[in-house]
Amino acid sequence: MLALALALIAVPGTRALPLEIDLDSGRLQIGELADQLPDATLTATIAAGRVLLSTDVRPGLRAPTRWTIHLERVNKNGFVVGRDLPTLGTGLPPLAVAVDLPPPGEHLRARLEITCGRFDGAETAPVFVPPLAVVAPVEPPTVALIIDGKEARLPLGQRRITFDLDVPATATLKVHDKHGVRWIRRAISASIVTRPSKKAPAELGVSPKLYALTIGRGRMSLPELQSAIAEAGADGGRAWARVVTAGQPAAWRLRFGGPGVTVERYGVGAPPPRIEVPVGRLILSWVEIETSTAEGARVTSGRHPLGLGKGSTAPRIMARILDSGRAGTVVRVGTSTGAMAILAVPEEY
Repeated sequence: MLALALALIAVPGTRALPLEIDLDSGRLQIGELADQLPDATLTATIAAGRVLLSTDVRPGLRAPTRWTIHLERVNKNGFVVGRDLPTLGTGLPPLAVAVDLPPPGEHLRARLEITCGRFDGAETAPVFVPPLAVVAPVEPPTVALIIDGKEARLPLGQRRITFDLDVPATATLKVHDKHGVRWIRRAISASIVTRPSKKAPAELGVSPKLYALTIGRGRMSLPELQSAIAEAGADGGRAWARVVTAGQPAAWRLRFGGPGVTVERYGVGAPPPRIEVPVGRLILSWVEIETSTAEGARVTSGRHPLGLGKGSTAPRIMARILDSGRAGTVVRVGTSTGAMAILAVPEEY
């Protein structure tokens, strides 16, 4: 585990502020404020003559407000020879995005960037399709602390560093490692570290009658459960699932899992009615289907055991809030069956 600890020591006119960060998990503590660096991943595969880019986002304590997939064409040495139009949207990115293959002799270089308002963000390391013959060496990780525009590189081998900090100030912590770039910006007052926002916390609730998430005086419709596992099994070195879909999901991801292992398939639009994957001697015990909507919500079915029996479609998602917070956060709403919806609450709430 790679960890870093700093201590800001007070002198007249300054603020004493401890800062601790775990670079593996992205958890950090600034004064009395516990926080989380946002994180994103991007993977790619070639299917049906196109490149399928699968996205995954682990937001911090704020929801993504915007996402962009940057697309570039490079030669065999990794030098940029052309740029394609980016793919972008608001809220949570869809589970999968399809883009055109690069011309023969070229490679596609793709990066996913998310921003959470003006205060948090992340960008993935680039993904190359087809992969480059010679992979660029991985640079050592760096951590930088930027205070009112002045940047200080933090040595990773030193457990404690001392700063003199005049308050009020704005501090930005930026981490650059093999996974990409993650950054977070916070305001430092004379009394506490705060997220730079004047919005007050909003009470969250679930309204079964309206099938909606209530946020203070506002209301967001909950997404319908679009796909469910009807049957699933594993035989002959292959795992399979029969999927029932209602509505028009924007993208999907099917995940088979077992002790310490997962196997995934994903695509755009609605999933096919039957999906098979080779598993060899892997021991798998469950399967789930996840879909994303055009509005930026994600819906996951309950885990179905890999047996030949019939599955049961999960009820509508209205039972309880799993994670609650303030406006601008990601909220998870689940049912007793394990089905779950993930929504990004807009800042206007």
